Amino acid sequence: MSLSTQLATMLAMVGMGGWIGMALDTYGRVFRKKSQRMWLVFMTDILFWIVQALLIFYVLYLVNNGEVGFYIILAIVCGFSAYQSLFKTIYMHILERLLSLIKWIYRLVKRIVTIFLIKPIVFIFTGLFQIALWIGKGMYILIRAILRIIYRLLIFFLRPFFHFAKYLWNFLPESFRIRVTAFFKTIKNISVKTVQFIKTRIKRK
Repeated sequence: MSLSTQLATMLAMVGMGGWIGMALDTYGRVFRKKSQRMWLVFMTDILFWIVQALLIFYVLYLVNNGEVGFYIILAIVCGFSAYQSLFKTIYMHILERLLSLIKWIYRLVKRIVTIFLIKPIVFIFTGLFQIALWIGKGMYILIRAILRIIYRLLIFFLRPFFHFAKYLWNFLPESFRIRVTAFFKTIKNISVKTVQFIKTRIKRK
């Protein structure tokens, strides 16, 4: 490995040490919360360090074709220490400002979506629902009026037939009328008992 390659590797690993410091602070500030469950924290920590290891090996591959040495670990530690002592306070201040900006943009977008998208959709569906209710109520009133008219017309036209049937009924033998009346009473009693039985079974269930 040439001297220039070693120097580039050292500088790259120092930079990766600083990157790990920034990534660790960002991860701790954004993703790790006290309310999270232990297994979730454990899984996200493992995933975080796997990603960092892959990034380091990728940078190494670009700089020196992936050759690993003790000085690489030393360079990463130096970069991490330099970040902790020199740049952490500045970076955390910038990170807090950036997070505040992201939260403000999120609230702004949420408000815009609520005002210009969600509320109009809710208003439209509420209006359509009210119109459907008015139409349904009007149809119910119209159908009820039509049925009343039909019922009264039927009563009007069938009344002579009812009178004629009543007139014929009086001329039928009394024994026959008694049997017919008893038959219809029996049908009525059976129907009432059937309905009561069904209601009782439903209540038990």
